[in-house]
Amino acid sequence: SAFSFGQYRSDYGRLSPDRTNEIKVNALSLLIYGTEIGYERIVSDGVGAGISVMVPYKNTASDKILTTSLNYYISPYVRYYFEPMASGFFFEGFGIYANRKHDTSDASYTPTTPNYSTFGLGFGGGRKWVQYSGFTFEASAGIGRNIIVPDHATLAQNFSFKLGVSAGYRF
Repeated sequence: SAFSFGQYRSDYGRLSPDRTNEIKVNALSLLIYGTEIGYERIVSDGVGAGISVMVPYKNTASDKILTTSLNYYISPYVRYYFEPMASGFFFEGFGIYANRKHDTSDASYTPTTPNYSTFGLGFGGGRKWVQYSGFTFEASAGIGRNIIVPDHATLAQNFSFKLGVSAGYRF
């Protein structure tokens, strides 16, 4: 069952060290925001490097609950795990490149292009459970500071946030 991931966490001998590639889908974003897929390569016992790509379901400001100007983001990261086999609690550093639509509700600013890009650096953390069969479950969060922002940037455009509850497979 989905709640039994922890029972295998200490049984590292049954998880092949040859499984160094992992693909995953952020289930939380699928439910409420868009599609985020990721790939992670286990570099060593306690280090992984990966990339995630997010494309939202809609990128208009018509939905006031989840207003977003995001067209997509690409986020490479490096993780440091505190348990063997790249599992357990982790700390990560990430970069994030985002392409967004300008907010057209601000009458005092007329953009010269319909889209703009931001780039930021950030940190986060979380926990990963790895089942001996290769299935993974992960919960994570992160915050970053955008260092490349458009003219007339709002406070929100100066920061990036990541939140995930992901399921994947290590092969």
